[in-house]
Amino acid sequence: MRFNDLFGHVMEPQEKKEGKDTLEGSNWTATTKNYQRDTKGPSGSELSGRPSAHHPDFPSQWRNGFDPILPSLQSTPLRWLERKFPRKRQKVLLFLGLSLGWYLAFAILSDTSIAPVKVDNMYLPVKQLQCTDSFWMPNYGCGLNGENCPVPPEEPVAFHCPANCAAIKVQEKPHLVGPLSIVDQPLVIGGPIYRADSWICASAVHADLLDGSRGGCGLLTRLGQTNSYTASKFNGISSIGVRTYFPQSYRFKIESGFDCHVSDQRWLLPYVSIAFTAVVFLFSSSPLLSFWTAVGIGFVQVRSLSTTSVEVGGLSVIDEVSYMQNLVVAARYIPAILCLAMVYTRSVKRALDKLSAQLEKTAFWLGACWLGLFQGYTLFDSRLTIPCLAVLIILHQWYDLHRKNSYIYFRLYAMFSGLVVLSFFVDAVPTNMLILALLVLPGSAMQSRSNLVYQGLLVGLLVSGLVKNMDLQPWASHVGESVSVAPDNTAALIPPPPAVHEPQINIADSFANITFTWVTPVPEHVDGISMLINDVERGRIYFGAAGADNRLVWIRGPQAVADYFRFAWVRHNKLPRYGDVGVWKVNGEWTGLGGDGK
Repeated sequence: MRFNDLFGHVMEPQEKKEGKDTLEGSNWTATTKNYQRDTKGPSGSELSGRPSAHHPDFPSQWRNGFDPILPSLQSTPLRWLERKFPRKRQKVLLFLGLSLGWYLAFAILSDTSIAPVKVDNMYLPVKQLQCTDSFWMPNYGCGLNGENCPVPPEEPVAFHCPANCAAIKVQEKPHLVGPLSIVDQPLVIGGPIYRADSWICASAVHADLLDGSRGGCGLLTRLGQTNSYTASKFNGISSIGVRTYFPQSYRFKIESGFDCHVSDQRWLLPYVSIAFTAVVFLFSSSPLLSFWTAVGIGFVQVRSLSTTSVEVGGLSVIDEVSYMQNLVVAARYIPAILCLAMVYTRSVKRALDKLSAQLEKTAFWLGACWLGLFQGYTLFDSRLTIPCLAVLIILHQWYDLHRKNSYIYFRLYAMFSGLVVLSFFVDAVPTNMLILALLVLPGSAMQSRSNLVYQGLLVGLLVSGLVKNMDLQPWASHVGESVSVAPDNTAALIPPPPAVHEPQINIADSFANITFTWVTPVPEHVDGISMLINDVERGRIYFGAAGADNRLVWIRGPQAVADYFRFAWVRHNKLPRYGDVGVWKVNGEWTGLGGDGK
C-alpha cells in the first residue's frame, strides 16, 4: 500500500493542475484535483515530492464524504441565511433570539403550577406529586427512629397526581415490607389507611379517589402510628398487607368536594426542542454550534423527562437546596462536559466539518440523536436491543475501514470492539449505554451517511446515559438524610449480612424485651451494625466508639403484634443491604433469621 494512499497528505506531481493529465509511460489517463489544503505543510509552505514525516490528525480517507442528493436544494438554507443576514453579528443575534424563544416556550409549557384551593374555609397549596412520591424518604433516609421525618399535625394536604401512575412499579431493588420483599408492583401498603411509605398517587387510584389514566387532584390527612395494614384489590391495584405498626400513615378524604383543572402541556416539550435543534442544523454549517446545541437541548429535555419517573419521596421534609448544594450539582456536570468535549474533538467535528448536505445532516445525524436521547421511551427500552445494535454498528464500521484501506486503525478499533463484546458476556463489565457509546464512537468519524446515523445515535445514547447516571438520586432523598443505601456496585464488595446468636428474650416484665449479639469476628472494612425493626431503623452500633455496647436491645411496646427484624453491616455511614427477616411473635417465640415470617 502506498504512503500517499494511506495518509492522502502528499501528492506526487509538483504542479497543481486540474483536469486530465497523461501519465508518461502509460496508456491511461487519471483525473487529478487541486486540494490546496492537502498540498500545504504545517507552516503553509509547499510540500516536496517525497513523503513528509508529519503525521496528520486523521487519514484523509475519513474526509472523502459523499455526494449530497440535490445539492442546490440542500444548500438553500445556507444561501438564504447569508443573503438575509450577511454579517456575523446579525447571525449571533438571530441565534440568541431563537434560543430565547425556545427557553420561553419551554418554561411556559413546563409550568404546571396550580393556584391554592379553598377547602373548609381555608386556602391550601396544591402539591405537585410524581408517581413515586411518598411521605417516607427512600433508602432509609428518615434515619434512626424516623427522626428526619417528624409526624406533622393532622391537617389536610391538597395534591395533584399525573396520569398513568397505576402503571409505575417497583423495579430492580426490592422494597421491604415486614417479611416481604416487594418488586414489580405499585407500592401501595394498606387501605383505606395507608402506610407512609406507600406511593400517594397509586394509593389514590386504589382508594378510587382518582382515575389512573387521567390523574387529578385530591385531599388527604396525615396520621400517626397505625398497628396493622389490610391487603385489598381495587381498580386493578393490589395493596400489600402487613400486621405490624409503622410510625406514620395517611388516609384520603373521598367526599372532599375539591376539584382542580390542570392543563398539562409538557407533552409538547419534545416537539419544541426537536424543532429548535432542526432549525440550527439546517441553517448552520458550524459543527461546533450544531453539536453543542443538540447536546445542550438534549440534556435539558432528557432531565425534564427523567424527573417524572425517579423516586422523589420525602414530602415531610422541606426541600431547601442551599448555595453549596447548587455548586455540588453544577460540579457533577463537569465530567460530562469534558467527556462530550472529547467526543466532539475526536469524532463529531470530523464527521460534520465542511458538510454542506444540510437536509441529510439534519435527518440522519440529528434524527438519530433524538432517537438515542429518547431511548427509554422508544424501541431501545430492551436490554437486548443495545448490544445487538452495537454489534451491527461495529461490523459496518469495520467494513468501512476495510473499504477505505484504513488498516492502521484496525488494531485500535479491534481493541475497542473486543471491550464491547466482553461487556456482553462478563458480568463484572457493565453493559452500559454510556460505555458502549464511548467505545464505538471513534469509528464513526468517517464522513458517510451511515456514520452520520451511527454517530448521532451514539451521541444521543451517551447524553441520555450521562443524565441518568448523574440524576439517580434527586435532592429530596439527600436533604437531611443521615444514612443511605450504597449502590449495587459498592454492595458487591460488602460481605453477607450479619448473623446473630440465639437472642435472650424476657417476657416476664410488663414490657417484653429481646437482646441480640452478633457472630464474631466482624468482617474487615465494616464500621458497625444496624438493626431494622418493622422496616424502620431502630438501632445502630459503631465498633470501637467510646461507650459502644456489644449488643442490640429492643423493648416491645403494648401493641399485640409481631416484630420483624433484619440486620445489616454499616460501612462509611451507608447500609449496603439488610439480610433475611426474623420474627419475634406475639407469644414471645423467635423464628430465627430466614425463618417463618408469618
